Amino acid sequence: MRPVLLLTPIMVFASCVYSDAGFLHSIVQNPVPLSSSHISIEMTSEDVLIEIYPGGKVEITAAFLFANTGAADTVIMYFPVIVRNVSTPGAGLSLQDTVDPLTSPSVTVNGLQVDVHPLIENSWLPQYEEYTWDEVREEVFTMQEAEPDTGEIYFYIAAPETWHTYDFIEMFYESERLTLLDELLLLINSLNACWTVPFSAGDSVLVEFSMEYSMSSGYENPYCTMIYPLFTGASWAGPIGEGRITAVPAGGLEFADFDSWYSVSMPDAKIVESLTYVPLGSISGSDGFALTKLADFSGTHLDSVLVWEFTEFEPVVSPTYGQYFYYTPNNPDGRFNSFVNAEDSTHWSSSLRIDVLDPLWVLYE
Repeated sequence: MRPVLLLTPIMVFASCVYSDAGFLHSIVQNPVPLSSSHISIEMTSEDVLIEIYPGGKVEITAAFLFANTGAADTVIMYFPVIVRNVSTPGAGLSLQDTVDPLTSPSVTVNGLQVDVHPLIENSWLPQYEEYTWDEVREEVFTMQEAEPDTGEIYFYIAAPETWHTYDFIEMFYESERLTLLDELLLLINSLNACWTVPFSAGDSVLVEFSMEYSMSSGYENPYCTMIYPLFTGASWAGPIGEGRITAVPAGGLEFADFDSWYSVSMPDAKIVESLTYVPLGSISGSDGFALTKLADFSGTHLDSVLVWEFTEFEPVVSPTYGQYFYYTPNNPDGRFNSFVNAEDSTHWSSSLRIDVLDPLWVLYE
C-alpha cells in the first residue's frame, strides 16, 4: 500500500524543483518552495540573527515575511538539515535519530508553532537502479506523480521506522540483501525540514525558524567557518524586498575572534558598534510577531556586530551542478570552488561567509 503523506492538507505536485546550486558546505539558508508553480509568493522581507558561540556552535533565528499576489494557496517550504558530505562521495547519511515531526528546527507561522516534517531528497538515476518509478511510489510517498528525468532531483517521505544506520562495507559486498527502500536511503542527497504555510489571496504571512548547528572546521583548525546562502531567496517571485543579516559573537566569543568575512555576489558587510538591536519594521509590524523568538531580542544591546543589508535584492544563482568551499594555506583566496560548465560565466552564488578564530580550538591545539 502506498504510504500516506504526513503533511496536511495532502498535496501532489506535477513538478518539484531544487533551485539551490549547492550549499557551500552549509545547511542553514533561506526556506524555498517545493514546487515551481508558486510564483505568486514573494519574499518581501527577511531579518536573520546569527549568534556564533565558542566551540563552533551557531544559533540562528530567522524571520521571513511572505506576500501572496495571486489566488489562495498552500505552500510547502523546506530547507536541508543534513547534507551528504561532498568530500566523501558515496557516503550515506545516518537517519537513525531522526523523528517525525522534527524537533529542530522550530518553526512558527504568524507566531504559532507548526509541525516540521522530514523530507528526503534523491537524484533519479534509472541507469543505475533496477526498480521502476511506479515501484518507488508504492514504497514511499513521492512529491510528484510523473517520473523524473534522468539526474533530476525528486523528494519523498518514508516512514521513519524504516530508516537505518548502515554498515556500508557489508552492504557493498552483500548487495543482494538490499531492498528497494535500502537502495533509496543509500542514495540520499539530503534530509530536509518541511512545513506547510497556507495563504489567502492577497495574504501576508510571517514565518520564523530557529535552530542550532555546528560550524565547519576540518582543515581550517583553529578556524571554524559558517556560510549563509542567500541565493535560495531567488526561488520566490521577484526580488527580496528588504533584508538584513546580523552576525553576533556570543557566549564569551569576542568580535576580535571574527578573523575574516566575505560577501559573494551580494552587498558587503558593515561593522556596527554599540548596537541596540531592533527587528525590521516590516517584520515587527506583522501578525504574530510578538510570539516569535526574534521579538525577544528586541532592545538587546550588542557591542560589535557584522550587518549585511540589502533592498530589492535579486540573488545570483550560478548555473552549476554543485558548490563547496575549500581552503589551503598556500591559496587563501581560493576558498570557493564549484562544478561548472565551460560556458558558464557566473561562478558564484549569493552567499556570505564568516571565518572565526575559535578560542576553544586554540585551547585544544
